[in-house]
Amino acid sequence: MKRISIIALVCMLCAVMASAQMTNPIRWRMSVKMDNATEGTITLRAAITDGWHLYGLSLPENGPKPTKVDFAKSTGIKLTGSLTPARKPIVKHDDMFGMKLSFWAEDITFTQKFKVTDASKANVEATISFMGCNDENCMPPKTVTLKSAVTPSGKAKEKCSGKCGNCSHKSCAAESNKCKSSCK
Repeated sequence: MKRISIIALVCMLCAVMASAQMTNPIRWRMSVKMDNATEGTITLRAAITDGWHLYGLSLPENGPKPTKVDFAKSTGIKLTGSLTPARKPIVKHDDMFGMKLSFWAEDITFTQKFKVTDASKANVEATISFMGCNDENCMPPKTVTLKSAVTPSGKAKEKCSGKCGNCSHKSCAAESNKCKSSCK
């Protein structure tokens, strides 16, 4: 009887861990770095769980939702150029949707250049809408918002993305108590 209880407990723990990974197979991080006194770079990183893929920035109609990044709520900055992925996506026929689609199957980084227009209000807010699938199913379209205050002195005051454990910068991971107290 004791043995059956232990086996059942192990199975339940495995199911919970698999479920947790399934509900969030694509996680986002953001950092903001000043390149000089008035110009900087926003870096968005999508961490993609093995076996999953993140759809590209441009997809045909009637298919999955493309990845979109909106900086419209940012203040005190002006975007320069366009959002640039670190590498081109894979493009191939997707049997689930019956069409040619673009996607990334491994972690991907996107960069966006900007200029500071008002240092007292310099704040980056990225709203990311995306969808991911594996070979068996797709997660529903999801939207996350990441925020970071920018200081033109060459350092960025980065903040948590709103959920503890999903911080937008390295020091939150190193200082988890700081992150927990600043998350809402």
